Amino acid sequence: MIWPADLVTCSFFRALHETKEEDLENNFSRWKMSWFKLFCIVSGCSFCYYWFPGYIFPLLSAFSFICIMKPKSVIFSQITGVSGFGLGTVQFDWNSLTSFLHSPIIVPGWAHVNILVGFIIIGWILSPLLYYTNSWDGKKFPVGTPDIYRPDDTLYDVSFVLDEQSRLNQTAYETYGHIRLTILYAVTYGPFFAILTACIMHITLYHGKEIIRQLNTSLAESTNDIHAKLMLRYPEAPEWWYSVLFIANVVVTCLICHFGQLMP
Repeated sequence: MIWPADLVTCSFFRALHETKEEDLENNFSRWKMSWFKLFCIVSGCSFCYYWFPGYIFPLLSAFSFICIMKPKSVIFSQITGVSGFGLGTVQFDWNSLTSFLHSPIIVPGWAHVNILVGFIIIGWILSPLLYYTNSWDGKKFPVGTPDIYRPDDTLYDVSFVLDEQSRLNQTAYETYGHIRLTILYAVTYGPFFAILTACIMHITLYHGKEIIRQLNTSLAESTNDIHAKLMLRYPEAPEWWYSVLFIANVVVTCLICHFGQLMP
């Protein structure tokens, strides 16, 4: 029951709240710096460095060294450029690195390999193959922008196909034209939908027996797993806490939807 993202949170709180005696006791024999001091140093360095990619030199966010070698070549720029397939593009902005996935510090190594293989297949093999064979008229549009287009390669104005309630007007949609995506975004939509089914199948095949065994164990009142035994040390949260939070959230949500005109 290890959730990698929670380990970072646990380490953060430990650095803030651990006493000096506990810090010295838990540290390695050669490690002389406290967790809190290390946290302050890393945070300070991160704060100072981010001024460069975030304000002083934004080009560092995503930089293609290879593209500079032959900037006038369209195909070369498409393959190596930041807005293209990005082969050889380097990023120095931590926010850019973690914008679509979890931090590489959190994700286990085997997951990194899995993501890398999938990225190479989709981003550097399948997408260029479809683009340069002009599948779905892909050459009419840029390689990898998130914009949507009309079939005549002009930008799509969604307001033309929505009614007053922001719902799709099918007649206007047929007249104005069907939406076209860039090749890179069109190809990645498939795996995103497949992930939902793949997660269920993966859990069923690899952890199905374990889940059934744990379920049967939890139904037996005489036995508890180690996590339940540890939680018994803490008092139960009163039911009225949950009731108050639930009612407050419902009221606030209704007010926001009503005054923000988010719902009919």
